[in-house]
Amino acid sequence: MPCGIPDARAAMKRQGTRMSEGRPAGQTGSLATPHDALFRALLTNPERAGAVLRDHLPAAIAGRLTPAPPRLIDGSFVNEALHGSQADRLFEVTLEGDRPLLIFTLLEHKSRPDPKTPLQLAGYMINIWKRYANDHPDRVHRLPAIIPLVFYHGAWKWSAPESLFDMIADDEDLRPFTRSMRYILRDLGMMAPRQVSSSPETWSVFQALHVSRRDRIETDLLIDILTCLVDGSDLESAVLHYIVRTMSMSPVTLETALRQAKPERWETLMGTIAETWIEQGEARGKAMGKAMGKAETFLRLAQLKFGAMSEQHIEMVHKTSSAQLDHWLEALLSAETLEDIFNRSKSD
Repeated sequence: MPCGIPDARAAMKRQGTRMSEGRPAGQTGSLATPHDALFRALLTNPERAGAVLRDHLPAAIAGRLTPAPPRLIDGSFVNEALHGSQADRLFEVTLEGDRPLLIFTLLEHKSRPDPKTPLQLAGYMINIWKRYANDHPDRVHRLPAIIPLVFYHGAWKWSAPESLFDMIADDEDLRPFTRSMRYILRDLGMMAPRQVSSSPETWSVFQALHVSRRDRIETDLLIDILTCLVDGSDLESAVLHYIVRTMSMSPVTLETALRQAKPERWETLMGTIAETWIEQGEARGKAMGKAMGKAETFLRLAQLKFGAMSEQHIEMVHKTSSAQLDHWLEALLSAETLEDIFNRSKSD
């Protein structure tokens, strides 16, 4: 049963990597060492390769191999820095039950054991899996097992770590994660709000991230998020701007929350996000017309500062040019009344 890994030669070409027939990319002429040449010659024949694998795989695995000979997956997985010192072969075999298994064979003939061998093998395995799943997302959930098989014939007894995990400085508490290569998932959406963090500021950040996916945010939760932020801190500013950029709410809603969460600072904080709302309006303007985006921004900020506007004023704003709205937005920061803005435009 083919494992579906694309032909290595074609894959290498797509990546812009040069491959020469029967040897690692980047080399010309004969293989760099006679050891490489002999090892590759041994494994070129499927029957011989099958015999080698049956002789050297653990009995529990070798006993599960089907009679079909291994299939050589063409191409080299050796890094540029290793050319001339190693030879590698990747085989696909089939276990009973029609399950594919990949065997990565490596000839190690350095004069001394290489302590980085497990790390190098891990890199090869990642590359193999990436190639296997390339352009086939459905394969990501069913990656084939890979067994590295290292042959060593150096002068010194092998003393390098025999596992990547033997290279990791862990302890009893860390081991369940380092030895299983698992990652820790914290799904904010599945956690009760008070389980997110014991730190008030961290809790605010995580909650802001979570609720940004909602259509709306409850005012009480918004008040809680803002209350937990330290006055004047960098996170206070960061969370506030994040809320304005990602959540759909009116200035009145945010002002209501800030008045309760930051009664002595709400006016200052509202002023700091005025520019963000202007930027949002300009961004919307690219999609719906600059004037319309600026008009929406002006109306939101003007209603926040001066209260409800008459239908006549709202209609006038929507009919105003983009250039005029720029003047109004600038005047809005210093004007004491709405009429000051409109009267200033008449006298300009």
